[in-house]
Amino acid sequence: MGPAVAQAVAGRAVFSDLTFNDTSTSVTILFETPESCGRTVTASAVASTHPAVRIEALNGVSDIKGGLAFGEQPNIAFKDAMGVTVTASSAIVTASVCAGTGPSGSGELRGTLSISATHGVARFTDLALDIKGDYSLCFASQSFLPVNLSVTVIQ
Repeated sequence: MGPAVAQAVAGRAVFSDLTFNDTSTSVTILFETPESCGRTVTASAVASTHPAVRIEALNGVSDIKGGLAFGEQPNIAFKDAMGVTVTASSAIVTASVCAGTGPSGSGELRGTLSISATHGVARFTDLALDIKGDYSLCFASQSFLPVNLSVTVIQ
């Protein structure tokens, strides 16, 4: 992985898109700032070995046109109690239209509705809805509380 840059706000820089998917080794991350005068700060990162306690949507969906796969597909992660993705999880996540949502007589959610997580994240690739309207999509896995995403289909 190459360098990543984050702007510090109130003395804190947040890197939200760094991932490390190998739990068999540890990794050292080096941090530098222009103010560090050449000194490098190091930190160790360790992949979570704790059990998953919840699922979480990593993103919403966008560009929803009736009959076509969503422009941006949902990614659902298995998280531990500290909010760290449990990369060892390969559990299945199932997508559906939440009961009582969508226009009357609305179409079905189409595509691959059940996905196994890879490195703790279930990445949907071809979900689509046919009929224009507002929907709530439910993502469920095992005994975890489901995650809902609101979507609007335009024609």
